[in-house]
This record gives sequence, C-alpha cells and structure tokens, in this order.
Amino acid sequence: MQTDSLLEFLLVEYRWVVVVTCLLPLSLLWKVWSTVRNYVVFRLNRKSVVDLSSWM
Repeated sequence: MQTDSLLEFLLVEYRWVVVVTCLLPLSLLWKVWSTVRNYVVFRLNRKSVVDLSSWM
C-alpha cells in the first residue's frame, strides 16, 4: 500500500499513538464530565422532589 504523505503514513501505521495521546485522555475527560453531570442532575432532581413533597 502506497501512502501519499507522511502524515497519512503515520496515522495509518501508528494509529495507536493517536489513540493513546488523544483519544484516551478525551475519553477520560468525557467520563469525568458525564459522572459529574449525572451527580448534579440526580441531586437537583432529588431536592426538587423533596421540596414538592413537603409542599403538598
């Protein structure tokens, strides 16, 4: 397989470098963001349910 450029060659032959240096850290950040967001939504939702039950 002939590649046209050095960048293309590196992306094809050494894609693990791209994954390790870019995608894994992004995946970690997404997981942290998702966990924090879910925690906040859960807490806000729980608080509103408690407020509504005390109102009735």
